[in-house]
Amino acid sequence: MHWRLKAKLVVRGNFENPLIGLYKKGSHEAVSIPHCLVHHPSINRAAKAIADAIRKTGFPIYDEAGQKGLLRYVQLFAHRTTGAVQLALVLNASSLSPYIDQFCQALQSDLWHSLWVNFHPAANNRVLGDAWQNISGADWLVQPFLGENVLFHPGAFAQAHLELFEEIVSTIQSWVLPDSRVVELFAGVGAIGASLLSRIKKLLLVENNPFAKLSFHARYPKPPCEYRLEDASQFTEFASFDTIIVDPPRKGLGPVLLNNLCEANNLRLIYVSCGWPSFQSDSEALISSGWSLKRGEGFLLFPGTNRVETVALFEKSRCS
Repeated sequence: MHWRLKAKLVVRGNFENPLIGLYKKGSHEAVSIPHCLVHHPSINRAAKAIADAIRKTGFPIYDEAGQKGLLRYVQLFAHRTTGAVQLALVLNASSLSPYIDQFCQALQSDLWHSLWVNFHPAANNRVLGDAWQNISGADWLVQPFLGENVLFHPGAFAQAHLELFEEIVSTIQSWVLPDSRVVELFAGVGAIGASLLSRIKKLLLVENNPFAKLSFHARYPKPPCEYRLEDASQFTEFASFDTIIVDPPRKGLGPVLLNNLCEANNLRLIYVSCGWPSFQSDSEALISSGWSLKRGEGFLLFPGTNRVETVALFEKSRCS
């Protein structure tokens, strides 16, 4: 229980009866989840504090049908040891309004690590917009991870189950040979690649999220490797690397990258997958092109569900 450190929760209802929780499956009907056993206790406390502040201030909640109101979602990320919460308020606005100061005053508590606003005025199904503003607190949530510290901007992706993600990264470490030359695609804040730095010759990180890159450079003011801000699904420069690590979104590698990997003659490919159908399809193509599946492990990253994170090791001879 209480393994989930990060959550994005929808906010609906009205200021007298705010609903903070999730959509019912297959709908946009919000259901409050005040005592979720999956969430870290700080997330449940934070959701209650937000609901109390809404009632106290009359803060306007977003109405999807009329596209009016302000507060659409909240994102909460709890520190692993202190429980302090990095809170992001997702607003139907492109700039701050007078409502925000009053609401933030009502939120004052030692529960918060930092308070952010995410501006999301577009009428679409995205949870987050592109623009951020720090209202108070530190710029980076510093999470302990495998004996190191990993920094997170609220706009950067983070695994919700960091304890089990440590096991995944430890598995990857055991599959990377000493003195390897590694490229990691879909690298995020660099948690996987940076964990290898002490034992490999070369590392290139490729990621298209600018807030992930900012997080990495905040961790390493003098970067120990190259970090490219570009679309990993279009990457082609495999020749100078003997090991490739990919951690794509649920839809998989995409046709361009899959084709490029099928044509590549690197020694090792480590595939971290959060979507079994795409992994199965991608694996079939990789094996047909000469890659051999050597190892595979599954991790129940979301206990209580059938969502399994698959980590697989492929190998290919240079002459394949």
